[in-house]
Order: sequence, then structure tokens, then C-alpha cells
Amino acid sequence: MTREVFAPGRVTILGDHTDYAGGSSLAIALDLGTTARFEASDAGVLSVTSEQSPNPVVLQAHDLSVPQHDSFARMIAGLVLEMTQSGPFPSGELHLRSSLPLGAGLSSSASLLVACALALGVDLPPLEFAMLVQRCESHAGQEVGLLDPLSIVLGQASTGVHFNFADLSWSLAPINHAGIFTVVHSGVTRSLATSDYAIRRSQCQDAAQLIGPLGSATLSDVATIDNTILRRRARHVVTETQRVSACADALEGGDLTLAGALMNESHASLRDDFDVSCREVNQLVDSLNSQQGVYGVRMTGAGFGGCVVVLSDEVDLDLTPGTASWRVRPSSGARVTSNKVFGEPR
Repeated sequence: MTREVFAPGRVTILGDHTDYAGGSSLAIALDLGTTARFEASDAGVLSVTSEQSPNPVVLQAHDLSVPQHDSFARMIAGLVLEMTQSGPFPSGELHLRSSLPLGAGLSSSASLLVACALALGVDLPPLEFAMLVQRCESHAGQEVGLLDPLSIVLGQASTGVHFNFADLSWSLAPINHAGIFTVVHSGVTRSLATSDYAIRRSQCQDAAQLIGPLGSATLSDVATIDNTILRRRARHVVTETQRVSACADALEGGDLTLAGALMNESHASLRDDFDVSCREVNQLVDSLNSQQGVYGVRMTGAGFGGCVVVLSDEVDLDLTPGTASWRVRPSSGARVTSNKVFGEPR
């Protein structure tokens, strides 16, 4: 049996660092992503190769050990460990290729894991699938939320997905406008495992211990927090959750001016209250916001570098030569693209 699948990346339009805090997010699946091709065998060995990794990962049914310094291998081993707790060992060859830049805030690791799981035959409802991917990232030392895998699994063409992480619900958010989304790389790459991501998550947990779940808290609640840092972290989650709903309504109604203003407010919150931006990203946001036809710009993803997302008219952005950028559109979620049984005509 040969199976080929595609798992897109994700761009957050609004609502970063809110998923693990019980807030809201608005995201789209990209037309960039990971393609995985699996050829099953009965050799009792899984060999995983990737165009973006020089070293193959080789796992045996009786030995899932991998080098601890290799996060890619640890994620794959974590996936196989999860799968074999309730099913057979996935023996065969798995090859990966991706059009997503690594460490750019576009969910390259979640895209890779969703593609691997789907290619190896994982068949679960969306939330259970996303939780599986979340656990696999944990095997590599990355404690992440559910925004990325859910966006990748649930994405649909021409719509965003509006998530409420307080009750783990979601709805489609139509995007009815003639504007353009462009993703622009700041030139700064990062790894969640080596960034302050875990610290921010812990700070949100500490704030929630004081005022209750941040996704349902009010600014009046936030004002009661004495610790300045925790108060700022909580304020971001509360105000960002409010902005997400307003932005979803604005994009559905075609109000690019309001949507862009909310994106700008979101970036300021991530920069000032959550401290996850950096000088290069802020300079890029300011430069893009000064250009004709641009409505709003914000960092997208966990921050500490990576990409920004721009909402604009149909204009050519003035970028420094060599700057990586992609015009993106809401695209379909993870899917099987080819599924052949041995012996079928080719």
C-alpha cells in the first residue's frame, strides 16, 4: 500500500498565545505545507527521510530509541509510540518534503506531524487528532497548544476557523473581501524549545491561578493582579480574545480597515504586554504599515522572530531584496491525495 498526503501550514490572523490560556484565535490553513508519502512493508522497520533533514530516522518495532538532541527524530518516535499503544507498528518507508520555512511561525512542526500521522494511517476525529499531535510535540520537549494542529486539520478554502479554547469549540469564519494576505519573513528563525515560550505559558497559568481562566476574565479582573508581569500577560489574553471576535466579524463583512486596525492592536499587545516580538520583527511591521494600500500587520505564531502577516489591497509590497514572502489564501486542511493498494494498476 502506498499513501500520499498533504498537511498545510497555518497563519494566525489574530489570537496568538491564547490557545493554551483558554482564549480565542482566528487562523487559516495555508497553501504551503508538508507532503508525506508512505510505502508500507512487512520488514518491521520504519525509515523516515526528509528533504529538510540530512539524517534519516530509522525505528524498529522493538526499539524506538533516538538521539535526544534530534527533535525531528523525537517527534517521529513519539508518534510511533502513540500509535503502537493501540495498533500495529507502521512498517515501511516514509518520505517527507515541505514548502514551509522552518522556525518561521507557520506551524512547520505541526504540519510535519499531521502529515506523518495521516500518511501512517491515523484516523481520528479532529480534536483527538490534534491532541495526538500535541502529545508528539511534547515528546520533543515542546509543550504547545492546540491551535496549530486544529487549524491544519480543520482548514477550508475561502474561510478562516474561529476557535474558542475555553470549551474547545470552533466555527467557520467566512472571509469576504478583496484584500490580500501576505506572509513576510523577518529573517530571524527560532525554536520554541529554546525560546521563552514555556515561560510565557507558565506565566499565564500563574495569572489564571489568581483570577480564574483568562479566556473568560475581564479587564477589571486583570487590574486586581499586583504582579506587573503577570498583569501584562493576562491583559494580552483578555484583549486579544476580544479582538478575535471583532476581527472575524470585520473580515466576514469586508471591513478591511477595521480588520487591519485590530491586527495592529494585536501586534502592539504581543510586543508590549506579552514580550514575544523582537527588534527585527517590529521594524518590519513598521516598514510595511507605512506603505500604501496596507491595512494592518502583525507577527504571526509564537514570536521571538519568524514571520509577520500583512493585510493589504492588491499591491506590490516594497521589500528589501532577498526577503522571503508568500501571498497566501485560506486553503483546505490535511488530506489524503493518493491511496494505492499493492497490485493496483499504476
